[in-house]
Amino acid sequence: MVLNDTSKRACIYFIYDRDGIIDDYILYQINDLRENVTFLHCVINGKLTPEGRERLEPLVDEIYVRETTSGPIRPQSNTSDGRSWGPLTSSC
Repeated sequence: MVLNDTSKRACIYFIYDRDGIIDDYILYQINDLRENVTFLHCVINGKLTPEGRERLEPLVDEIYVRETTSGPIRPQSNTSDGRSWGPLTSSC
């Protein structure tokens, strides 16, 4: 597949931390992903500390915190509910 400079990509990045902390390695990964995606949606499975939200907000387009009801597995089941994919559907 050949992609050009106008290609648009989305990324859904899942995070689970029992204490809701956003570690430095997560910020490193997100910064690296940002070089290759147009839209970055971050799903927090469980809780997110106010400090963690502050660290994530400048780096991602959306943050979605979902309650952990069945453990950290399968968080993607309700990640796209009501999410906006406008940046990806707009014309080039």
